[in-house]
Amino acid sequence: MQFADFNAIASVGAFFFGIAQLYFFLFIVVPCNAWQRRSCQG
Repeated sequence: MQFADFNAIASVGAFFFGIAQLYFFLFIVVPCNAWQRRSCQG
């Protein structure tokens, strides 16, 4: 089990990276496309 520590670190990092993508999609992409706010266009 030589890569167990690295695997744990990479798994935690990937989890937080996925949460960041979900946050970006829900709070930036969806509001800009759903309501077409002027602040999103410029």
